[in-house]
Amino acid sequence: MIFESFTLKGVELKNRLVRSATYEKRADESGFVTDGLIDFYETLTRGGVGLIITGNTVVHPSGISVPQVTCIYDDKYVSGLKRLCDAVHALGGRIFIQLVHGGRQCFPS
Repeated sequence: MIFESFTLKGVELKNRLVRSATYEKRADESGFVTDGLIDFYETLTRGGVGLIITGNTVVHPSGISVPQVTCIYDDKYVSGLKRLCDAVHALGGRIFIQLVHGGRQCFPS
């Protein structure tokens, strides 16, 4: 059953293996997707993970609580995030994004 395809809220998954969200520290210092982050997710997909939930993806600059976190608060980040999604999709995987604001855990500045 775990290796059978599955539909989750209209999204077809190749299996029930889900990689939960974590903090990878693989974005660059400005929050852009890097080749290292893409390689990491491609490795997970090649390894059989059907659905990847991304690590923290910050929705506002005031919400950055850790270094090298992926950002999505400006359109300038879209092309890198699209490359990331396209890479996972090309290998038959699916990807959901975890939207985050660090709240009181953020840097005081």
